[in-house]
Amino acid sequence: MSRAGWWALTALLLALVGGPLVRLLAELDADALAALLSPLERRAALHTVLLVAGTTLGSLVAGVGLGVLLARTDLPNAERLRPWRVIPYVLPPYVTALGWLLLLNPATGWLYRGFDPYSLAGMIAVLTVEHTPLVLLATIDALSRMDGSLEEQARLAGCGPLAT
Repeated sequence: MSRAGWWALTALLLALVGGPLVRLLAELDADALAALLSPLERRAALHTVLLVAGTTLGSLVAGVGLGVLLARTDLPNAERLRPWRVIPYVLPPYVTALGWLLLLNPATGWLYRGFDPYSLAGMIAVLTVEHTPLVLLATIDALSRMDGSLEEQARLAGCGPLAT
């Protein structure tokens, strides 16, 4: 796709997403705007951003790391992990959320050891575990399509493990 095509696609996306959002904000009255900008709403927005950033960072670090290990090394019994990698695609998110809440419940959870699943850190940890297989599968797929001899040539040329 040419550069002009990408600009046209970007403009279309901004019009489809930004247009209704601008209209919605323009129709807000003073009371609704004050409620939207209240300290409680700003705190909720900050916690949402922290949750998304923490989950994304954790999932990327764990998923890419495990993906490289499974795709590029000779781990023993690596094939036994294959069925477990697709669980997030098979189970609906509400089922896994209920499962985590039952396991980490402070009153009756089997895995509860002072770790609060209702805190920001607890939510980040649960969502990281939940989303890591999605990054793992994408990493394994990308690495399986890439020729391994290119990595060997880069190492022979003097590149370190992180550069390859």
